[in-house]
Amino acid sequence: PICNEINPGIAGVSAANYQRISAIIASGINASRVVFPKVKTIVHYTNVSTQQSQISKWVGYLQKYEALPDVIGFSYYPFWHGSLDNLQTVLNNIATTYGTEVMIVETSWGFTDEAAGDRGANNQFSSATLGEAGGYETSAQAQATVISDIVNVLSNVPEQKGTGIFYWEPAWLPNFSSGWITPEGAYYNDHGKDWIGRVSASDLEADYGGSYCYSSWANQAWFDYDGKVLPSAYTYRHLISGDHLAEESYQRLFKDNIDVIANLNAESWDMPSTVRVVTNLGAYRDVPVTWDQSQVDAITEPGVY
Repeated sequence: PICNEINPGIAGVSAANYQRISAIIASGINASRVVFPKVKTIVHYTNVSTQQSQISKWVGYLQKYEALPDVIGFSYYPFWHGSLDNLQTVLNNIATTYGTEVMIVETSWGFTDEAAGDRGANNQFSSATLGEAGGYETSAQAQATVISDIVNVLSNVPEQKGTGIFYWEPAWLPNFSSGWITPEGAYYNDHGKDWIGRVSASDLEADYGGSYCYSSWANQAWFDYDGKVLPSAYTYRHLISGDHLAEESYQRLFKDNIDVIANLNAESWDMPSTVRVVTNLGAYRDVPVTWDQSQVDAITEPGVY
């Protein structure tokens, strides 16, 4: 990889400075190929859900200024980066417009909501905050299903240009000495300057010590908190072997009740065309629904039906 999630820019150079950013990337690509002539180079973006046109513009400038890599990589976290349908659109557009391969170079999902603060983890993922948005249950099975769903998207990119998926970070076990950053690094991250001579050691610890620097990813790993491997760790083996998921079936409604807003004075109104269900693969799917019309006709005023 020439760079990591460069939507904001590189080394203090704003992404809006297209020509300079492209020059930096071109230098990295050329240097990589001098050392490893057959290496495939990757430029890495994120936020595919909110910046489709912007990402396409960035890649277009890479092409214009002769800095186009072999692969355009994307972070795709289901709870942050939109639907699989949108992801498919973005990957197809990049692959067909610019002729590059596309990869998902970061993804993850949670296997538990168990807290691990006593082990040095401050988990970012939880079912309550991210589960519904992401579209899966919290389990090792759901981790495998997320990977399978993304691989399915990659397999549908034209001309077989969807060529890879990387899981991040499968081995980040909770540990007090393996957080995501040090207090010194956190200060620099926020201020762009070293802390020495600017704040006292006690103030640095007060602002950035403790749980601020804990591991934020432990409950999205492929190992439980004691280091025991989870079934999801074998997902890539199943992919390589050409194994197939069990046939997906609906287990229950995602919610027992739904709210419907209807104009009861209108000549006609419609019930929702889909409902969300939970499947045996730990996924939340929106599926077509047929309503009993006689019961719908009986809805003549607001209430519970």
